[in-house]
Amino acid sequence: GQGGQGPGRAAQDLALALHRYSLLEKQHRIVTWTLDRLGIYTNLGAEVEEVWKYRPEELVGKTYFYELHPAEGRAAFQARVSGNLAHGQPFRNLVHPLTAKTGEIIWLLSTGIPLLD
Repeated sequence: GQGGQGPGRAAQDLALALHRYSLLEKQHRIVTWTLDRLGIYTNLGAEVEEVWKYRPEELVGKTYFYELHPAEGRAAFQARVSGNLAHGQPFRNLVHPLTAKTGEIIWLLSTGIPLLD
């Protein structure tokens, strides 16, 4: 084909990009996530076990994003993030606590970008 890039090269490039992305997640302790329209986790990146101490299957399809926020301030956190997501508005650099599976409170810097169909 023209340009010298066939489907095999595209697959190699994608695999390399995904590998680099996973290294970035691990190095910076980044937990990637997706939510459904109701706010339930539909996917969690591999780093969730290291950072939040949960296995993805413990949360995916079962837990609302705001349920991991400590009880104090949970309603305000839910309202803030849900409002942005419902209106298709991203939120950036949101600093907030999360209760890890161990009960430890950890602090996160979160960014959310709604992708609506």
